[in-house]
Amino acid sequence: MKLVSVLLPCYNSERYISEAIQSILDQTYTHFELLILDDGSTDNTKSIITGFQDKRVILLTENENKGIVYQLNKGIEHAKGEFIARMDADDVSFPERFQKQVEFLENPKNFKIDVLGTDAVSIGSSSKSIIHQNYRSEQISFMLNFKCPILHPTVLIRRRVFDQGKRYPQDYVFAEDYALWRLIDKGDNLAIIPNILLSYRIHDNQTNKSDERFQIQMEAAIRVAFMRPVSVRDQIFLSDKIKRNFFQNSAVKHIKLNLIERFYLKIIKKYLNIKYHQLNELIKQ
Repeated sequence: MKLVSVLLPCYNSERYISEAIQSILDQTYTHFELLILDDGSTDNTKSIITGFQDKRVILLTENENKGIVYQLNKGIEHAKGEFIARMDADDVSFPERFQKQVEFLENPKNFKIDVLGTDAVSIGSSSKSIIHQNYRSEQISFMLNFKCPILHPTVLIRRRVFDQGKRYPQDYVFAEDYALWRLIDKGDNLAIIPNILLSYRIHDNQTNKSDERFQIQMEAAIRVAFMRPVSVRDQIFLSDKIKRNFFQNSAVKHIKLNLIERFYLKIIKKYLNIKYHQLNELIKQ
């Protein structure tokens, strides 16, 4: 049974962190360590964490707020597991999450997969909705050219990725996961299983596009989208993959793009000189 190291960064998370921690402790896959990375909380977060009497819970604290990227990279350095899982302090993992993800990655035919995400269900808003991400690896690789198709707190990552020197980049605030996937992506090594294994909490201010955080995040995401130039060879490869694979997935027909994402798609369409009817339809939504 291989060890899973769970990275759970938190800052002033007293409202939801107890539920988040308990959802990890309730996993059917029990061989894990839970590294809780407190980023200088000033509320009751730390006292709630220390109230859990479980040897698998490891609290790493800071006296000052250093940001999530610092905390995640610190967690990677402390992690002992063969697999690294992400978890946020306000989300809830389903009990079978790690079991299903480890079983998938342990299957010999999936040995090339480095990052594995899942579907999720939104909570905390006025209505629940399913967050579908069931793209194939080639589709994920293409989507990374203009948006982040993998929900960060759902992922399980092989340790070998970080043993090769990969870390969350410091220069892409609020888009550090998107940047990491771009660095890791080889065209066929990122995957998502079509199982709902996480409850993803939506806060009212997450959709406020006048919010300063949103503006910073969008600026960072745009820079991530262009952090890796697409060669002429890749243009031909991607075009072929889109034609043969991307639009065969019926879920793509239901993609709803916001203004920023449509802007990405227009740029990528022009950059790759792609003229497929389906891309035009997505842009017009």
